[in-house]
Order: sequence, then C-alpha cells, then structure tokens
Amino acid sequence: MAIPVGHILETDRNSVRAVVDPIAHNQGYVQAFEFVYTPVRQGHLVFRIKSIEDGDTLAKSKKITEITRLQDAVKSGQHSVVDPNVMDQTYKILVLDPIGIITKNGLDAYNGGVGTFQPVYKTVDKHIQTLYEASEGLQIGWIAEGTEKTSVPFYFTKEDSSRHTLIVGKNGTGKTNLLKTLIWLNAQAEEPMSMLVFGHRDLGEDNPNDEETKGLINLNHPNIFHFGYRSELKVAPGEVNRQEVLQAFDWTPTQRHVINHMYDRDPTQALAQLASYEVDIDPYNIVKKTFKVGRGGAASVRHQGFARADSISVIVRNLRELSAIVDTKTAPLLPELVKVAMRKKIALIDTSKLNPEQTILMLKLMLQRMKVVGLTSIGHKRAAMRLCVIIDEAQIYMKLLGEHAVDFAKECRKAGISLILGTQNVSVKAVPPELKGEIHNIISLQLSPANANDLQDIMPEFADLNDVITRRPIGRNKGQICAVTNSYPFAVVGKCERFEDIEEVQNWVVPTDITTIDNEEEEPEDEEPDFFADEPEDEEPDFFADELDEEEETSDESEEEVVVDSNDEEPVDDQYDPLFDGAELDIEDNSELLEIEDEDEIIEAEISEDPLDGIQEELTAMTNSIADGFSELEKSILDEGDEDGKS
Repeated sequence: MAIPVGHILETDRNSVRAVVDPIAHNQGYVQAFEFVYTPVRQGHLVFRIKSIEDGDTLAKSKKITEITRLQDAVKSGQHSVVDPNVMDQTYKILVLDPIGIITKNGLDAYNGGVGTFQPVYKTVDKHIQTLYEASEGLQIGWIAEGTEKTSVPFYFTKEDSSRHTLIVGKNGTGKTNLLKTLIWLNAQAEEPMSMLVFGHRDLGEDNPNDEETKGLINLNHPNIFHFGYRSELKVAPGEVNRQEVLQAFDWTPTQRHVINHMYDRDPTQALAQLASYEVDIDPYNIVKKTFKVGRGGAASVRHQGFARADSISVIVRNLRELSAIVDTKTAPLLPELVKVAMRKKIALIDTSKLNPEQTILMLKLMLQRMKVVGLTSIGHKRAAMRLCVIIDEAQIYMKLLGEHAVDFAKECRKAGISLILGTQNVSVKAVPPELKGEIHNIISLQLSPANANDLQDIMPEFADLNDVITRRPIGRNKGQICAVTNSYPFAVVGKCERFEDIEEVQNWVVPTDITTIDNEEEEPEDEEPDFFADEPEDEEPDFFADELDEEEETSDESEEEVVVDSNDEEPVDDQYDPLFDGAELDIEDNSELLEIEDEDEIIEAEISEDPLDGIQEELTAMTNSIADGFSELEKSILDEGDEDGKS
C-alpha cells in the first residue's frame, strides 16, 4: 500500500499547496521538480513540484526566543538542539504545478477541483510514461525527476525536426554536446534526415583541452562529411551567379540596376570588376554625372551613369566581402553540398575562419541552393524533403539579419528546410521579436535569471521551470535540460548524457576506409506510376481510319511481317520506303541492320543480298495497277448517272 508524502493544504488559481509529511521530508522522499499525484474522480491528477517552502505556526517572538537560546549555547561551548515542541510547529510546503489527469483512456486536462486534505503520493515511471508518451525519433536523453533521470526516454521526434527549433544556453553549459548527440543519433538512424551543420571546430575536431571531448570527424562515420575543417572554405567563381549576388544583400533598385548592367557587359567578370571597382576613376562610366556639351545657345546638358558615387561604394564594399570567399583554384563546393542533401547525409561546415559578414554570405549562398533543392523535391515527390540546417552560435547571424530574420525563417520553411539555431541567449539581438513566432521548439540549458525571463516571453511554459533553468550545471545538475516541444503536451525536464559517454560512441569501431560523397551509391529515385504510359500521344483524329482498315482487311495482297521496335506506336509499311528507293525488304534473310536517322523511330530490318533484284518488275506492276485503278474509277463514275444521263 502506497504511503502518502503529504496532504493538500489549499489551492489557488495557478498552483496547489501541500504540507509535507515530516518523515518523508527528513528521509529525502521529495525534491523540487519531482512528480507526485493525488487520486481524483477521473483518475490520478499528476503534479510537478515547483518548489519547497518553509511554514510554521509559531509567533515571531517565539522564533526569536528559540534562536537566542541556541546562540547562547554556542557561545558557552555547549551542544544544543531545537526544542521538540518548537519543531512540532514547523513544516514544509510543496508548491505543486498541476500537469494533467491520467485516466483509463489516456491523458486529460486538469480543470480544478482538488479538495483540502487529499493525500499526495509519489509517482512511478508508468505515470511519467503516460504524461510524456513518444515512441519514435532521436532519443537525446531521459525525462528527469528532480536531478535524476527516469527510465522514460526523451525524444526529439520527426514532428519536432520538421519545425524550427531553438537551443539556448550559456557558454560552456553543454550546447555543443547536445548538438553532437543530435547529429550522431541522426547519422545512426535507419532513415536519417539530410543535415547541414554550420559551427565552430569543436563540433568536428577532438579537443583535448576541453575535458577530452571528441569531435565527429575522427569517428569516420559513413554518413558524415566535412567541409572547411582541414582546408579553406571557398566557392568557385562559377558558383556565384547574378541572381545569387542580387539576393546576397539588400540592394536598392538603383544598385540592382548597376549590378545588372555590369553582368550584361561581362557575366563572367562582373563580380571581380565590381569588387575592385575604383569609383574615382570610374572606368565603366557607371557613376552618375551631369555635364554640359557645346557652347552658347547650342549647348546641352547630358547625363551619364546610373548611381551616385556613395551608392556604388556600398556595392563595392559588400561585393568585396563576397569575392573574398570566391577562389578560382578551388573545386566547386555548392554541388557537393547538394549531393549530401539529396543522399540524406550530414555535412559539417566549419565557418570559424570566416568573419561574420563572410559567414552569413556563405550561409546565404548555400541555403539558396538548398531551397532550390527543397522546392524541386516538393514538386517532384509531392512531399517535403526533410532537410535540417543547424547553425551554432546563431546570434551572430540573427544580429546581421536583423528584421529580415523572420523572412529568412519563413523562406526556409517554404523550401522544406527546418532550422535548429544554437544561441547563448534569447535577447532581442540574438532572437529578434519577429522571429519568435516562427520558433516551435525550445530546448534550454542553464541561463542567467535575466535571460530566463526573456525565455518566458517566447514560451510562457518555461515560467514554472525558472529554478531549473537558472541552476549552475555542476554535480548532479550537469546535463539537465528544459524543453517545450510540439511532441509533448507539457514542459519537459530532462537529462542528457555527455556525448563521449554514450554507449554507442564508446563502442564505435572507427572504419578504416575513407568514404567520399562521390563513391556513395546514389539511391534510385522513387518514380510515380505513369497511368498513361501505354497510351499513344495525342494525335489529330483521322476520319478515314475506318475506311482504310476495311480496305486492308479485304485486300488480297499478302503483306510481309516487319520487325518493329517496341517503342514504336505505328506499323511501318514494308512494301515501299523512300530511303530504299523502292527496294523490297527481305525479312526472312537477315544480313544487315539498318539505323534510321530519326531518333524517335528505330526500325530493325534486314536487306536482301541483292536489293536491286526485281526492282524493274515491281515498278512495272505498280504502274499497271495504278492504270487499272483509274480505269475502274472512271467506269464507276459514268455508271452512276441518272435517267437523263447526267452524272
């Protein structure tokens, strides 16, 4: 029989308060953020313990008297304890957050109605499993009670991965560890989703100076590829076209006109010419000028150029940053990333060597290509290709994007791209207000109290977990996370393992073969059934088809069989072909294969050994047949006259 750990004292609008049993408290049966329940008519009402407070029935003067007595005993060197009569008048109060009611049919919402003196019991894992029920996805940890993990797994599900996610935590609290875990589990999944991961070197490389952390590259997983970690991250000149230059920055209409003019002049050199353009010299006359031509009354004012010098200087400055990541000696990068995405692999991209402006330019170039891939996949497969883009230290990019961050997020969603943004805080600069509405999942590690309050502005569900979020990640608090996701109806307190301590990572045998994206076998695309494959192409109606068919059926002339390719829809007349100038085909005596120049129609036929044999006789017979036909036609017309002899 279960023993209660307390009893309900009172309820208010937002919480329930219960008095803790002294024995349960003294033996540590209850801790903050553990689960308890009380029986109600519908089933079991489950609570999370928000906090534990002190309570008593003592007058203030009585408390002061007892404290003074204890202090005097210490001064005199005597050992003293609190008077048992005083202790009997103190108690602990559990502040409970109602989560939901577990019924026979599943989970139901709590709408109030808990009575005073109701007993409160400790939950078991079965209750927690019902509250947080999910059976598929990437298991990044376990549901936690207090500081201890339960046996109930915490999943980042497919539904979660299809929405934009924010992972937030102070520097050194485990953000990179969580991202590595997420990437590794996806690489190990039976049906991995395509991932592009932009971040610093700790994601890919081992770091012996940081508690011997392991990177993902040296594990040599066949689904993980890396770019920029052991070479410069550059793109080839041909990978940056006019459209990508126009989309890389927020140009004014006049600036766009200048760029289009330069690309019309020289599409291959326009970027280099603009990036090194000397505005004072103005070699291509694009700076706007006004000058006078002629003298006296014949003088006229003429205009030259397209934009002011300061406007063109902005173009030069921006494209100079863009040209810095373009290298004529490098191999094409963007097609490799497209291969990774289309083959459901993972690309680690080290952007730590680039400055923030160059980083966001590189990011834009890559995502523009990925958006095209995503939209093409949606149109072809009629279902969104699952492409996930992880951006570590995203506050840098969000600051540069500013008010355009929300447009960036919306465009990614349209293209079937979900974002996972790792950031150190959720201030206005790190997460612009316009972007907050696009965030559907948040996983939080330790934050400062100020940032924890900002987090509540995005998702109010974090208000009840404020004490967990602000705890320092030391001792048993290490690996503790709080999450609000689409897959779970309630906020989650979870525990995540250190990446290096994951059993699969420890038991991983590093392959000796180096896998490249080029030697990966590309999976054949699933083709949609073509229900009209057997039907011929639409043709103009032939109103004489029936008559011709009747003539063929009644014809006494025997026709030789022709071997026709299976792709041809219409039979080929074997009696006469202009290509043979009247030569008859001898099908039975196969000796030579003829290839007709028309690619849409290939006929396999065999030529007789002497194709000229009998040509004269054939022509004579055809001439006589035609003459007889005209005679018969003339006779039939004359025979159809009326009684007066008129035809």
